[in-house]
Amino acid sequence: MNKGKNTELLEQFNVGLAELKDSGRYQEIVDEFLASDDQAVDRSTFWGLVVTAMPALLTGLKNTLIVTAVAFVIAMVLGLVFGFLKISRNRFLRAISTAFVSVFRGTPILVWAFFFYFGLPQLIGTPVNIWVAGVLTLALNGAAYIAEIVRGGVQSVDPGQMEAARSLGLGHGKSMQKVVLPQAFKIMTPSLINQLVIMLKDSSLLLAIGFAELLYQAQQIYASNFRVTEVLLIVAVIYFVAITLLTQLANFADRKINK
Repeated sequence: MNKGKNTELLEQFNVGLAELKDSGRYQEIVDEFLASDDQAVDRSTFWGLVVTAMPALLTGLKNTLIVTAVAFVIAMVLGLVFGFLKISRNRFLRAISTAFVSVFRGTPILVWAFFFYFGLPQLIGTPVNIWVAGVLTLALNGAAYIAEIVRGGVQSVDPGQMEAARSLGLGHGKSMQKVVLPQAFKIMTPSLINQLVIMLKDSSLLLAIGFAELLYQAQQIYASNFRVTEVLLIVAVIYFVAITLLTQLANFADRKINK
């Protein structure tokens, strides 16, 4: 209420507030909604910053892992397809694969992020979901590199392996399936693990289109409290732990599959 106005209402409010304090209910309300947070954690300390920022950062980490996982699966499928086209005997198919790899490997990933989120809607006349734009950006960029990993893995297998399989009566397709590809996959695995890690780190570039990944959440936090160095240090630790665990998991799967 304005100063000097509604004096009767002001008196009633003061009486009610006094009764609330005398009954102890006022303190109960403060303890329930404020004291448990403010008294337990001093937000001015580094630990207080960690506790208060962690829920938002974990949400960002979850989004980062989801978009990376979905994009990597799509990139693997596309990478295998274009990788095999790259070693095809058909010149037209090789040209298609070469063009795909050249375009997406030879242009910055941010260009495609902006294109899929801002440019594509103008072409199709409808908005593009930010998750779709993020997945397409990471998947197509990753597929270009995976295609080269597949090509290099297959061509790294000794040609004598194919000749030996053919001399035993196996057709070209069966020779690839039973002899060449199992060896090529073992050669490719470390590079594929490395590509997965790269895609996880590249997901941070999606903050440029407003995707709520880990670094975007950090940006929102330090924009409100101006504690840039501390927030980015926390984010760096989270990335380091996540990438280390992901690498260990991938290496474990590699040992199990390729033992």
